[in-house]
Amino acid sequence: MDKILNFRPLAEGLYTKQNKKIKEGMVFRSGAPDRATEDDIKELHEHHINHIYDLRRDIERGKLNPNIYIDVISYEMSHEPSKPSSKPFVETVLEQGADHHMQFIYESYLPFSKLVKSAMHDIIHEKEPFLIHCAAGKDRTGAVAAIMMLVLGFSEEDIINEYVKIDPKVIEYAIGVMRGQGHSEENIQALMPMHTVKRAYMEKFIEGVKTKYSSYNDYLTNEIGLTEESMASFRKHLLT
Repeated sequence: MDKILNFRPLAEGLYTKQNKKIKEGMVFRSGAPDRATEDDIKELHEHHINHIYDLRRDIERGKLNPNIYIDVISYEMSHEPSKPSSKPFVETVLEQGADHHMQFIYESYLPFSKLVKSAMHDIIHEKEPFLIHCAAGKDRTGAVAAIMMLVLGFSEEDIINEYVKIDPKVIEYAIGVMRGQGHSEENIQALMPMHTVKRAYMEKFIEGVKTKYSSYNDYLTNEIGLTEESMASFRKHLLT
């Protein structure tokens, strides 16, 4: 993909603990498709994607290219982590340290967010190819991808390995956006942990789940709200 950053199949080349894999062409993840070129759109259609799950906030959404004839499911809710501050967001992150901020997000927010729960309640019923995305395709998308992989039976190590893959163009694009917003080079470097992926972030996600719940199944049923029947159906339709 040229302008749909971080586009890839979920868990490509990885096998579950039961030695199964996701069926080819079933689940894709990416950054926002708003800037998709005609070639990008052609590739999307070639994958026969049935639904696009948009995990962004309302204010983040750009105008989708009208030639993308795929149903988009979005979630009209505020899903920013609750951490009150009277200061501008970037100033607050710089004071906290961007790496510290990201670890907080992954441990205390993403595993338990309303957005993730709402998306999973829809995705768990999918039987046809679909795409999940947020802005860059790494944080909110990474959380939903991790939960899908938990449902499907992948190991913690494979969940982390899937997470740490990143399209270098995501970082290049983020730097360009920050420069366009007038950030100093010093601040851009200080904020870089927000625009990349680190093994430690997904480890914090896993730690957050384990701290609060006795097992992954306990987390999936009691926090995310999935039923045993829906998870079994999801595995049946997605795995081979």
